[in-house]
Amino acid sequence: SHVAAFKERLQNAGIDLSKWGYGGAKSIEHLFWEVESQRGCVIISMPGGALKRITRLVKIRLVAEIFGVDHTLFSRMQFMHDGQTVERKQVPLRKLTWLESSALHTSADD
Repeated sequence: SHVAAFKERLQNAGIDLSKWGYGGAKSIEHLFWEVESQRGCVIISMPGGALKRITRLVKIRLVAEIFGVDHTLFSRMQFMHDGQTVERKQVPLRKLTWLESSALHTSADD
């Protein structure tokens, strides 16, 4: 399967997969979905065989002045693709989509 090949590529690069998907950590399947389906990041091969994940984000800081007092909009809850929720206090952000698919095969030399 494609996920198995993805896992093998990560392991061949020396990435320890034993803690992925536990204690609120992102699962390998989620990372695969993010790279291949959502195209929210790319993973490039670096010199020496290491891999590097690159994600482009847009953060929005929205401030409204109400009766002379600044109020900033924050996101308080993040909904994960598997139904989990994570409480946070951060400005709204959006991942930008990469046009290139099969991003795992991209090289830093390209």
